[in-house]
Amino acid sequence: MRKLIKPPQARLIMAGAALVGAFVSAYLLDVYVRNAPIVCGLNGPGGCDAVRASEWAYVFGVIPRPALGLAFFAPFFVLLCIRAATDKYADRLRQLTKVLAAIGAFESVYLILLQAFAIKAYCLWCLASSVCAFVIAGMAIYDVKEEHRSMSAFRELRWYLLMFIAYAPLAAFLFLVLTRLK
Repeated sequence: MRKLIKPPQARLIMAGAALVGAFVSAYLLDVYVRNAPIVCGLNGPGGCDAVRASEWAYVFGVIPRPALGLAFFAPFFVLLCIRAATDKYADRLRQLTKVLAAIGAFESVYLILLQAFAIKAYCLWCLASSVCAFVIAGMAIYDVKEEHRSMSAFRELRWYLLMFIAYAPLAAFLFLVLTRLK
């Protein structure tokens, strides 16, 4: 039986979700740190502001929760690049990818449940971050052990580079626009 999604395709989708998740987390972190107005389209800014004002918005009362998102998504993208660049410890790196994907999905479920039952408000940005984590977890299922071939690894790494080169200016532009809106 043919696989629906091949491992390299799954990793490319995970990489794209990690880039989007890193952007969302970076924007939220900026808003939290500067105590700036948040651009939110769900229930007006009220939902996002209610989540940000809640006791769960900061870990240990000092670390903005979006910092955890950024600390998850950005290194996850780097991990995928490292996996493509080397065959050393390939199986361990694949397992690490799966473990991190599961942690991201569990954290996202936790945050959605908090918004639904404790805060009783939803943040569109938080939900977008959760979708990225769920996509990563879903694609991790298709990231199965495979033989390492240098040419396909080179192509995969090239795709990561092209994704980043195309995405970085777009993300920077969107970040500037969002942080300038009031």
